[in-house]
Amino acid sequence: MRKDEPGAEPPPAALQSPLYIAALEYTMTFSGDGIYRIEHGRVPVRIALARHSSEDGAAIVVWNLKDEYLDHLWLIKSVPGQADTYTIRNTVGGTYMDLKKSSRDNGTPIIGWHWTGNDNQKWIIKKETSGTGCWKIQNKAAESFIDLYDGESADGSKIVGWQSSWNDGPPGKSLGHQLWTFSPQSLFGHEIHTILKTNPYLRQDFKSYISDGMYLILSRTQLQEIWSKMGLTSKDWRSEIFDCDDFAFTFKTEVAKWGKNEFNANARDSLRNPWIRDYNPGYNAYFGVF
Repeated sequence: MRKDEPGAEPPPAALQSPLYIAALEYTMTFSGDGIYRIEHGRVPVRIALARHSSEDGAAIVVWNLKDEYLDHLWLIKSVPGQADTYTIRNTVGGTYMDLKKSSRDNGTPIIGWHWTGNDNQKWIIKKETSGTGCWKIQNKAAESFIDLYDGESADGSKIVGWQSSWNDGPPGKSLGHQLWTFSPQSLFGHEIHTILKTNPYLRQDFKSYISDGMYLILSRTQLQEIWSKMGLTSKDWRSEIFDCDDFAFTFKTEVAKWGKNEFNANARDSLRNPWIRDYNPGYNAYFGVF
């Protein structure tokens, strides 16, 4: 029976599940409700909540693409009865992306704020119309667009509201500060069922109890972090162990502990916990290993 050296990386079977592989195959696009990283179309940065803060007024900024902080994840949900209109909620702070005081002035800060239901917390997401392939995000109240101020790339650079249009003009003529892409980080229950059923390595007589909800797909880095925190990095492992139900349940338990610690740390009450439920009924967001 094969053994690896103590301290070896977790085996591929633990870190490359069908769902993780499916997540890697995502294209940078927006497809409606889900959990996303929002990345700039020209500058290698993504939108983040400053200081992981759940306080009203916390700045929303940009950060480099190398770090995998959880406050780079945004839960985007459609506003019922309003076409192409969404709320954008941070998964760690639990606050909503908010255009400060609904101001139409160029340079208005974009901040995190508890849910109010006002239009300055609603965002219209549509493709830019000149053919860049990127998306633009317009505030419903002020009709200004999310703008990477001066095209800055430094960690902590601000994003602001700026008046513009859906068309950025001929290629090469625009600064492109308002162009964004979306990297999906979640799947719905029915999508997970489809992936599991089409996987040739899985028996098809398995029982699945997945709820019809939205599920965050953990990255390889996040799974490695959980593995390390289990205290198993110094232990020998057997390749067959990943077919063992006892191990599967243990690993799922550790994922649940990790999620509780990471996503509840800055939440002040259950209304700020995006993993419970927010104003839009119909489904919840979950995380886990399948």
